[in-house]
Amino acid sequence: MPNDFFPLTLTQTDLYYDQLHHPDNPTYNIGGYIRMGKVDVYKIQAAHESLVRANNAFGIRIQSNTNGVFQSITPVRRVELPLIDFSAECDPLAAADKWIRRRFETPFNLHDAELYY
Repeated sequence: MPNDFFPLTLTQTDLYYDQLHHPDNPTYNIGGYIRMGKVDVYKIQAAHESLVRANNAFGIRIQSNTNGVFQSITPVRRVELPLIDFSAECDPLAAADKWIRRRFETPFNLHDAELYY
């Protein structure tokens, strides 16, 4: 656990307290996807891992205590990119769209957790 804690920015503080006030509302989730044809899954997974390891934004953790709310950056990050295969579904595209919409609508745990899926 890192011990370099620093305050949230003003914008982060606003979002944090608004999310605490509305814990079931994923208003601040940002999501996106790209429709692609045939891809090399292993290369995509390797690129994802490299991106997550190289960018500190993926290591941000928010913690609170009696002194306030703080953030830190940890090198501990989930880098796996699971393969979710919808090809056996009757309508694979619709099943994938439904799955991604549910992810976009799921609020994040804000405390000492990854802020991304």
